[in-house]
Amino acid sequence: MVHGRNGASKTSLSEPLRIGAVSSRAEGAAVTAALRDGGGNRKQLLADSSFPMEVMVYNRFYVAETLALFLDGSGISEPILKLGKVNVEAAAQIVLLREVEARLVRWKDHAVAAIRNAACAVTNAENSV
Repeated sequence: MVHGRNGASKTSLSEPLRIGAVSSRAEGAAVTAALRDGGGNRKQLLADSSFPMEVMVYNRFYVAETLALFLDGSGISEPILKLGKVNVEAAAQIVLLREVEARLVRWKDHAVAAIRNAACAVTNAENSV
């Protein structure tokens, strides 16, 4: 974690890490890290999938890229939920199936009660004989 007062160059230090951690954003540049490994040092690209740590940077550039859609409408965001004919039909089907399930549960409860009543009637009839 990097923290410090305003103007301490936190963003200047973190921005190459943020860009270098995702090779598609690096535009040909490569950010390597020197890692201590078995008593020696080795270099490894941050964007390499075998990099032993996940680099996460939350700075003003990340906010501008990720939240621009919500801040000023200029950014892009993957949809959380896509509504279309298929999804609307599926939602209607789910509502219908839940209603059918509720009816079947009520019928089951009535059937169980009827079976108990019938069993009691049989027992009473057998005891009176």
